[in-house]
Amino acid sequence: MVDLVKLRTAIARNRRKLEPFRQNRLMAVKEYVGRYYSDNGSRYRVPVNMINLALNIIARQLAASSPQVLVHTPVQNLKSTAMAFELAINHLLREIHFDKTLRSAVLNALFGMGIVKVGLTGGKRVKLGGEWHEIGQPFAENVSLDDWVMDMSASRWEQVQFMGNRYRVALVDLQESGLFNKDMINKLEANYRSVYNEGTGDERTQSLQDDEYNYDEIEPQVDLWDIWIPRERRMITIPVDLELERPLREVEWEGPEIGPYHILSMGEVPDNVMPLAPVAQMMDLHLLINALYEKLGRQAERQKTILGITAGGDGDAVRIRDAKDGDIIRMDSPDRAKEYSFGGVDNVTLAFAIQCKDLFSYLAGNLDALGGLSPMAETLGQDQLIAANASKQIMYMQDVTVHFAKQVIRSLAWYLFTDPLIDLPLIKRVPDTDIEIPVRFSAEEIEGDFLDYNFEIEAYSLQDRTPQQRLQTIYQLFTQFIIPIYPYLSEQGIGINFEALLKKIGQYSIMPELNEFLVYQQPMMPEREAVGSPPRKSPITSRTYTRVNRSAGTVMGNDYALSQLLMGGGVNEDQMKAILGGVS
Repeated sequence: MVDLVKLRTAIARNRRKLEPFRQNRLMAVKEYVGRYYSDNGSRYRVPVNMINLALNIIARQLAASSPQVLVHTPVQNLKSTAMAFELAINHLLREIHFDKTLRSAVLNALFGMGIVKVGLTGGKRVKLGGEWHEIGQPFAENVSLDDWVMDMSASRWEQVQFMGNRYRVALVDLQESGLFNKDMINKLEANYRSVYNEGTGDERTQSLQDDEYNYDEIEPQVDLWDIWIPRERRMITIPVDLELERPLREVEWEGPEIGPYHILSMGEVPDNVMPLAPVAQMMDLHLLINALYEKLGRQAERQKTILGITAGGDGDAVRIRDAKDGDIIRMDSPDRAKEYSFGGVDNVTLAFAIQCKDLFSYLAGNLDALGGLSPMAETLGQDQLIAANASKQIMYMQDVTVHFAKQVIRSLAWYLFTDPLIDLPLIKRVPDTDIEIPVRFSAEEIEGDFLDYNFEIEAYSLQDRTPQQRLQTIYQLFTQFIIPIYPYLSEQGIGINFEALLKKIGQYSIMPELNEFLVYQQPMMPEREAVGSPPRKSPITSRTYTRVNRSAGTVMGNDYALSQLLMGGGVNEDQMKAILGGVS
C-alpha cells in the first residue's frame, strides 16, 4: 500500500523542480509562434524566426509520415501469424492516427521531452487527456510537460521511483466507468481548468490560446493524477486538488513490461534524467539574430536623404522639389544644390547579422541543405551529396526516434496480441497486382508467445518523399544501374515495361497529359535484315568528358563574400562572381 501523504509531498516537490524546464519550454514555444499568433505570444517582434524554421525542418527529417511496421519470427510455423499480426498492427496505427501522435512527440522532444502514454481503454467510450478512446482499444497519446511529474532525484531512468501525468476527465465518465472507487468519487468536486500550474503558479503553454480560467466547459470535470511506480509495478489514480484517505484507483500493472510511459529524448545530460532539448542550444543565437535585425530595421527607418541649398539657391530648390522624374528645369546655380544622406544600415552590423544567420544554420545541422532552402552547389549531384552529409548530423535523432517509435508500437502490439476478444478482418494485397487476399487476425488463430515475434520499423517510412524525389530516384536507378547492365538482363529474359514507366513519370512529374501524347499499342516484331544490307550502328559509343570548374553561387559563399565587402575587405573576382551568382 502506497503512503498517499508521502506520494503527494513527492509530487509537489518534484513539480517545483520541473518548473524551470517548463518555463524555458514556454519561452521557446512563444518564440516559435512569434508575436502575432495570439495576445500572449512573443513579447517582441520576431522578424527572422530561426526557431520555427529549424524545428520544422528537423521534425520533417525525423517523422514526416506514419511508420510501416514489419513483423517477423524465426519460428517457421508462426510465419502466417506474423503476417496477419503485421497487418493488424499497421491497421491499428492508422485507426488511432499514430502518425499524428509521433509527430507531436518529436516536436515536444525538440522543445524539451517527448512523452507518450500507452494503455487500453476500459469501461465505455471515454475522453482521457483531451482525446476520445473506444472501448477496449489500445491508445497512444501525448503527455505535455505541463502535465508531467517524475522523480527528479534520480540520475538514471532505471532509478526513477515514480512518474505520472495529470489529465482532465468528466465526472460522469468516472462514475459510469466502473473502474474507480465510488465512495471516493462522491467526494470529488468539479473545478475549472486554469492556465497556471497548481502549487507553483507558473504559466502553462495552453495560455497562448486560453484565458486564465475556462468557464465554458459543458460537463463538470476534475483533474486527476495517474502515477506509475515501476518497482511495485502499480498504477495509482488520485485527484489533483483534493486529499483523500484512499486513492480513486490502485491496481497492479498487467500491461507491457516497459510500463505505460515512453520517453523521447534528443540529448542526454550526464547524471540527469531531464534531457537537453535541441531548442535550448538554438535560443541564444535566435534571440541575437532577431535583436540585430531589429536594430538594422531601426537604422533603415532612420535613414534619410535631403537636398542642401546654400544661400541664393532658393529658386533652384523649389524647382528641384516640384520637378518629376525626367523633367527639364532651369537651374541658376547648380553647384549650390547638393544631396546629403544621413543614417542607414551599418555595414559591419549587417555583416555580423549575416554571419550569425549562417552560424545558426551550421549549428542546427546545415538547414540550407536539410531543408532544400537554396542550392549549396552548382550541380544536382553535389547538392544531393551535401544534403546526405548534412543529414548525418541528425542521424542520432533519427535513430532515437525510430527506437522510440518501435517501443511504443511494441506496447500497442502487446495489447493486440493479448486481447481475448480481438477479431479483425484484414486484406493482404499482393505487390504489383490487383490480387487481394482476405486475412483474419483473431484470438482463436493466434499462435505462439508474444516474445516469439520481432518488430522492425522501416526507417525511411518516417521520412517524407515527394513525387519529385521519387522521379529522381527512378532516373538514377535507370541511368546508373539498369541501362548499363541491360544487355545482361535481356539475356535472362528481363525487359522494361516502358508503358508503366512513362505512366509513372507522368504521375510523379505532375503531368498527366503526358499519357495523352503517347499511343500504347502492340509492339511490332523486328524485321529480318536483308542480305547485303549495311550493318546497324553499334550500340557502344565513345564519349569524351571534360571537367569544367566554375564558381558556384552558394548561400555560404555569397554570405561570406558579402560580409567581407560590407566590412571593408577586398574581394577577388571569384568572390564577386559568388555574390553575383556567377555573373561576371
